[in-house]
Amino acid sequence: MAIKTDGTSIIIPAGDSGEIAVTPYVGKEKLPCKLNDGEKVVFTVYKPNGINAVIEKTTSLQDENGTVVFTLLPKDTNIPKGCYGWRVKIIDETGRLIDTFIGGTVPAAFYVK
Repeated sequence: MAIKTDGTSIIIPAGDSGEIAVTPYVGKEKLPCKLNDGEKVVFTVYKPNGINAVIEKTTSLQDENGTVVFTLLPKDTNIPKGCYGWRVKIIDETGRLIDTFIGGTVPAAFYVK
């Protein structure tokens, strides 16, 4: 079985693998942005408390459209079944948050089945 998504909710079987592709954007206009030198995109799956990360992936590699891809391995998704939150943010070379463009003000659900 593979990852299923409706854009903000993700469903994946426990212990499965798959890829999540997102295009970073900044601001209300949601215009795609290219990363500057030293900037990274961070994908985080966290427990319902919003604090403890259970999966975290980082990349600075973008394709020609600005899309980044996060690969989830079976060891990443081998976590207790249930509902988690997920977010994707852009950080600069010093670790300062530039923007949370998924899961910031609107929660995004990550279901492990």
